[in-house]
Amino acid sequence: MKERYGADYVCRVGTYTTLQIKGAIKELGRFYGGLTASSLNFLTKVYDGGDGEWLDIFKEACKKDQWMKFIQGHSHIVNDVYRVLNSIKTSSVHASAVIIVPKYKDKDGYDLTIYDHIPVRKTSDGLLISEWEGDIMSEAGYLKEDILSTKQMGKIGKMFDMIQEQYGRNITVEKIPLNDFDVFEMFQNGFNQDVFQFGTSRLSDYVKEMKPYTFDELIAAISLFRPGAMSSGSHNKYIKIKSGVEIPEYDYMLEEVTKDTFGLYIYQEQIMKAVQVLGGFTLVEADGIRKAMGKKIKSKMDEYEIKFLEGAEKNGCSIEEAGAIWDKLEVFSGYGFNKSHATAYAMIGYYCNWLKVHYPVIFWTVAFQWANDKKIPQFVTEIHKTGHIKIIPPNINISGAEFIPDYNNDTISWNLLQIKNISTTTLDAIIEERNSGGKFFTVEEFFTRVGKSKANKRVVTNLIVSGAFDIIYSIKQPKQRIKIIKEYFEARGEEIPIQFTTASTKHNYFWSIMQKQISGLGDVDFEHLAKEFSIFKDSSTPYYSPEVFSNEKSKGKTCIVAGWIGNDFIERLSKNGKFGIIPLNNNDETITVQCWSDTWIIPKKDEKNPFINLRDDIIGSEGRILVMKGKISRYKDTNYLNPIASEKGKSYEIF
Repeated sequence: MKERYGADYVCRVGTYTTLQIKGAIKELGRFYGGLTASSLNFLTKVYDGGDGEWLDIFKEACKKDQWMKFIQGHSHIVNDVYRVLNSIKTSSVHASAVIIVPKYKDKDGYDLTIYDHIPVRKTSDGLLISEWEGDIMSEAGYLKEDILSTKQMGKIGKMFDMIQEQYGRNITVEKIPLNDFDVFEMFQNGFNQDVFQFGTSRLSDYVKEMKPYTFDELIAAISLFRPGAMSSGSHNKYIKIKSGVEIPEYDYMLEEVTKDTFGLYIYQEQIMKAVQVLGGFTLVEADGIRKAMGKKIKSKMDEYEIKFLEGAEKNGCSIEEAGAIWDKLEVFSGYGFNKSHATAYAMIGYYCNWLKVHYPVIFWTVAFQWANDKKIPQFVTEIHKTGHIKIIPPNINISGAEFIPDYNNDTISWNLLQIKNISTTTLDAIIEERNSGGKFFTVEEFFTRVGKSKANKRVVTNLIVSGAFDIIYSIKQPKQRIKIIKEYFEARGEEIPIQFTTASTKHNYFWSIMQKQISGLGDVDFEHLAKEFSIFKDSSTPYYSPEVFSNEKSKGKTCIVAGWIGNDFIERLSKNGKFGIIPLNNNDETITVQCWSDTWIIPKKDEKNPFINLRDDIIGSEGRILVMKGKISRYKDTNYLNPIASEKGKSYEIF
């Protein structure tokens, strides 16, 4: 802003915190002494009157014994509370507000700068701040802008640079069309990982239910999925009207104002337009109504209401109907959102999915590089669903700290730092040895050259299980990595840890592979592991991942599922006896297994008819893996996510 308007015409906005009742009591108690911090904390906890009028609060507080004793013993503090209320306690800087003053000369031809307009001060680090707060600045007529930043714009800029470098295409936001069907299909299917605003699971689910086909509908989704609009039910009503379940209703003279939102008031701009069209307000007055509604200034609202009713009556609207419309507008003011703000949000989100559709390798390379550890499994899950690209294991002879894109084969190679126990020190040692001594050809050569201090057993084991040596040993399937582990421990002259053998139980073997895979690559290939190691190894029953459950055609089909056992399983009672509801976490999605009484609590009868007491197996098994065979029983008509019902007999295995 300084570069655009000049350093002498821009400053940040100062803010102040003032003493309210609880704070005033604590400050005065400390000032006068004689009261401990714990006793002051106790008093302010006992007092629960809020920060209303001091006299009313004082009368209410006197009803409590603890307060009466405090008042009798410290009347000087009580007397002084009223005197210091709303006094400035601390000063600070607003997180985003900036003031821009106009450029013009006075009558003598002198250039007026910000120092001539408002009182300002400089902080110790040289930051220029207004002495007036934002509301005062706005009342005085100055332009106040909230300058918000988002790292998503930095990521998009990085993607544009990579597109230019790789393909020679100069992509800018102005060149991105806002009517790309493939992009809207991503929103409709819930493929919104690392998409600005839409990446949260709840909003993504809402958009998936809404099924937007236009950019305007994305704007509506951003505005409707907010606490106020949701509490009023507007978000559900919008979907019902859009899908034809309900018919839109339009207020008198205001169909054009709310036509795009099916008769619903969603944006603040609609309020301004409504009072202008029906009430005869000017746009300046309409903006005043918007502000008065937002701040709930009753005196101004009463004045505006009278004028609105008079204007509506002149336009042929009955007083009763005009009053009902005004009430509706007032209710809306509690949750109305600024459309221009929502548009900016929706546009950034749209850019993200456009890049994901047309340049998936670049999009995900940047997304991975900027992501935290918790987000990466969610990204990998979506990539598996869309099939746009493939994630391949790291290569000990190529990989480093960055994810490596392969534009010709639509793949991204994992980086070594994402593997558990690989520190920057270890990575530096690997790269340094690789640069000086050339490629590694065996696992023994690797740990010998890098050194045991930098490449200890945990490091090497995680590298092997993560696939870092797959290229060297021509590994095709994860289970084949066991032979590298055997070679590694033999080279060290040590016995292979029992978890990497099938000598004891295959459960230990299975469990170890699961743990190592998730620590190495952030997610688990449940299909491979369930079909390779469980009792269903030779079964013709297909394995289904969570996304298959969202397809209505899957209803009634029998399949195998797998996932980590959640810690919030429920036991319920039906006419046929008790049954269990078990959540399974399959990477970043949830499957709900409903275990009927024959597999939940009935104990074994005999070997020919082996009923299983699953309840006892589940208790204390949180964090273990459950592989289950069952039938997809319901779709959409349930409160549970991805429900599947268990089969009788030996229908599960826990690892």
